[in-house]
Amino acid sequence: MSELEQLQQHDIPAGRQVLRDHHCNLHRVADYCESNYLQASDKRKALEETMALSTQSLASVTYQVSSLATAFLRLLDLQAAELRKVEADVGCVAQRVNMHKEKVSRREIGSLTVNKRFPSYQKIMAPPSPPCLEPYYRKPLNFNVLDDIGHGIKVSPGRGGRPAGARGLGWAFSVPDVLTIALMGLNPSLMEKWGLSVPRSPLWASSHWRLVVPA
Repeated sequence: MSELEQLQQHDIPAGRQVLRDHHCNLHRVADYCESNYLQASDKRKALEETMALSTQSLASVTYQVSSLATAFLRLLDLQAAELRKVEADVGCVAQRVNMHKEKVSRREIGSLTVNKRFPSYQKIMAPPSPPCLEPYYRKPLNFNVLDDIGHGIKVSPGRGGRPAGARGLGWAFSVPDVLTIALMGLNPSLMEKWGLSVPRSPLWASSHWRLVVPA
């Protein structure tokens, strides 16, 4: 027998019956105290006896009421726990119903679809022997690879094996080089500022003169 059944069938009914018995006993004590007080010659002693009986009777009733209230609260707690358990079971059943409905819906949707067949392909096989890789080595950078690309002027090093400034280079420019300089936007005044001797005639007047930079 569970605790809940024990409280419902035995403890609480027994507590209520005890309270009924105490109700009858209180009436008897009241009648006794009344008759004893009226018949007693020593009223003081009768009053003290009446007070003692009343205190004892009320303490007994208070204890029985407290015991019954404790049992009743325990009964309420157990019933609340049972209700929570039933609520959890109902929630679990509701989840199972929702899962079943979802499965049925997916099955119905799947019946409206068409199976897709994927073409068969040849399986990718690993090569029997891995290819030989060349060992890595660092190649030095060649900074002269792009010297011949573009429209710049290519010059050779001056005296001492190293390039010098624009003034006193000792380099000779041919007519195509001068045309290149003119096409690059260098006017004669700017070339004179650099110390280059420019002929006063147009560039197309002669194709055999050479422009020499003074040393």
